Amino acid sequence: MGCWQEVVSMRISVSIDIDGNNITSFKPRILVLEYNAVFGPTRKISVQYDGNFLRTEKHYSNLYFGASLAAITDLANKRGYSLVGTNSASSNAFFLRNDLINNRVEVLSAEKAYVTSLFRESRDREGNLTSLSGNDRLEIIRGLPVYRIDVNRNRAAVGPLTSIVVTGYQ
Repeated sequence: MGCWQEVVSMRISVSIDIDGNNITSFKPRILVLEYNAVFGPTRKISVQYDGNFLRTEKHYSNLYFGASLAAITDLANKRGYSLVGTNSASSNAFFLRNDLINNRVEVLSAEKAYVTSLFRESRDREGNLTSLSGNDRLEIIRGLPVYRIDVNRNRAAVGPLTSIVVTGYQ
C-alpha cells in the first residue's frame, strides 16, 4: 500500500471538487483537492477567480479550469498541510495536516507527486470530443489569463498562459 493509500484509509474529513475557484479556511485532518494536470507539475498557476465560473462555458476546450498541483501544494503548505500523494488519474492530490506527519508518511514535492494525466476530455468549438493528449492540450488554452502565485505573494499577478512543456506524456 502506497503512503497516500495509507492516508486515505484513515477517516477522510473533507473532499472538495474545485473546478475554478480557490478554497477557504478550514482545518480537517486530510484534504483531497482536485487540480488541473494540464498546467504541469512546476508552475504555480490558477485560473482567475470568477464567482460564476462554469468550466464548460469559460473555454470551449474544457481544459481551462482550476489550479496546478504546484499552486495547490503551495496554498496547502501555507495553511499547515503537506502533500503526501496524488491519484493515478492525476486529478486529485492528498494532503495531510502537518501535526499528523510521522515517519510512515513521505512528504512530497509537487514535481515528485505529479502523475501524467490520462484524461482525454478536450473539446473543439462545436463541443465534439477531440481527445487531445500531452502538450497539445496546452496549445488550445495558450494565451488565456492565469494567476501566477509565485511572482508576487502579496498581489495578484495575472498574465497569459504560455507554453508549459510537460515531459512523460504517452
